[in-house]
Amino acid sequence: MEAMRGFSSGKRRFLMPIAILASAKALAASFIHSSLGKGGWFWMRAWGRAGPPEGSLAYLFCGFDSGWYVDIAKNGYAYPKYVFMPAYPALIRALGSILGDYWWAAISIAWASSFASLPLFQAIAERYMDRVEAMWATLLMASFPHVFAFTSLAYSEPLFLLLCLGAWLSYLRDAMPLSAAAMGMAALSRPYGVMIAIPIALDLLKKRDFGKMAWLSIPLGSLAFWGLFCHLFAGDWMATLTQQGYWAKLGMPYGIIRTYLWGAVFGGERSQSINYYLIAFVAIMGYLAFSSARADWRLGAFASAGYLVLLAIGTLPSLSRFISFLFPIWLSIRIKSPIAGAAALAISLPFGLALWLWFLQGSLIG
Repeated sequence: MEAMRGFSSGKRRFLMPIAILASAKALAASFIHSSLGKGGWFWMRAWGRAGPPEGSLAYLFCGFDSGWYVDIAKNGYAYPKYVFMPAYPALIRALGSILGDYWWAAISIAWASSFASLPLFQAIAERYMDRVEAMWATLLMASFPHVFAFTSLAYSEPLFLLLCLGAWLSYLRDAMPLSAAAMGMAALSRPYGVMIAIPIALDLLKKRDFGKMAWLSIPLGSLAFWGLFCHLFAGDWMATLTQQGYWAKLGMPYGIIRTYLWGAVFGGERSQSINYYLIAFVAIMGYLAFSSARADWRLGAFASAGYLVLLAIGTLPSLSRFISFLFPIWLSIRIKSPIAGAAALAISLPFGLALWLWFLQGSLIG
């Protein structure tokens, strides 16, 4: 315990989670590379010439949605790509034009966002718990299987997480312009990214600080601008939602309530066999989402609202990933004991490695 308190003093306390996660990800990447060998790269075969060059290490970090994001960065939007929000592809295009490689640009943005998120979350957590607990909360969040795997891949979740954390921490530090900019980008990173404005709006309403309420026009304006873009080029203000029908036609179920409960309540048959793992996961995460109000009622509102929206519209194969990146959930768990913390990491990290491996094998959509 004393050793942990020593590490938690001074600025170096922010380095420990980064060092542990960097080491874990490096070991996981090395293991996956050796495990897949030359013939196990599902996405190398699936993408062919459309993907990175054959044998590229980029295949360690890319699959499924990564290809859609890179394609948008290269070629722009067309049906059904409007389901993907524009912040991540825009950054890929900007960095890719400098690097000369859009795949590595996508990977670099995801990994930079992933590691930059760690000290931000830790700084936020320290406002609700002591430094040792905040350090363990950071490690627990980052090592959670879905977070560990999808912060290692070229997906938009690391950017979404970074922007939400940046928006909230900047607001707490009274840096409203920076917070508004982060909220605006968050609104363009995931379809539910604009919801990070909820805790800020609630707090400003409670304080009756109507002057600062004007800053909320930035995330709302960002979302409106995206809707206008969709209207002009896709003929549909709500193309991000309506074009989800493309995947629905491929058999991907949407909304856990509609999929599992609609038939039971209103008659008819379920559209999918019950996934008991998913039901258990959703129940546990729901408890943590609502419990986050104990740490901060404002963040509890964000986590609870985000959780309910994802239950309604989230794709079932991806629901575990979506919910895991609602950061207030991880403020509900407090660990003081190094033994308990080490045990949690020992359980989480191997499962994170497994999800990463299964994803690259094409066995997991996520």
